[in-house]
Amino acid sequence: WEARIAELGEGERENVDAATALDEARAAIPPLTEHCAEPAALGLAAGERVEVTADDFSDRGVVRGRLLQLDPWRISLHRETKRLGDIVVHFPRLGYRLRMASGDAAGQ
Repeated sequence: WEARIAELGEGERENVDAATALDEARAAIPPLTEHCAEPAALGLAAGERVEVTADDFSDRGVVRGRLLQLDPWRISLHRETKRLGDIVVHFPRLGYRLRMASGDAAGQ
């Protein structure tokens, strides 16, 4: 296993400025395939409005969107933004909380 991982290497890093990164995000067309491996455990289903927050006491804010993918390792939200259009935001499961979006806060 370690040998196979070593063969992959570390890839190549390219520095880009914020404007370039936003241009690339705006031009990208994210796949919007819904897949929730364990929705019943949380009482959530793909397509529902949800919110994600950090699972600590920091004030990193709330990210709202439609639940796109959920598995033991990742939470993916579909967001429609004026600035970038359709984007998909990914969070690791570890360190973040997922819940149904609350009342008026359900908007993006």
